[in-house]
Amino acid sequence: MKPDRPATTWRALTDAGIPVTIVAPGKTPRAAGSQSKSDRMDSRKLALYAEKGGLLTPIAVPTLEQEQDRQLLRARYQTVCKLRRVKQQIKSLLLLYGIAEPPGLT
Repeated sequence: MKPDRPATTWRALTDAGIPVTIVAPGKTPRAAGSQSKSDRMDSRKLALYAEKGGLLTPIAVPTLEQEQDRQLLRARYQTVCKLRRVKQQIKSLLLLYGIAEPPGLT
């Protein structure tokens, strides 16, 4: 199984008994003036911050039900947007050819 999202990875690791903390990148402390970045340097800094304690702010991982609700809402939003776009295209074509707009199209 290839996890494709942080919450999925988090669930797989915690199910395996591995302690995991997800931290928001925007809430991670940064050293002033440090411009060089690499995965190796970032991982060492994160490990150092985790070891000191209190420097990293964990974020809440949504439950499976919350994720499914969000996915459903996203799908509904996308469908509504597609419907609106198609209606606009139909109205545009009707206007182009001088055809009266049917009452149910609004």
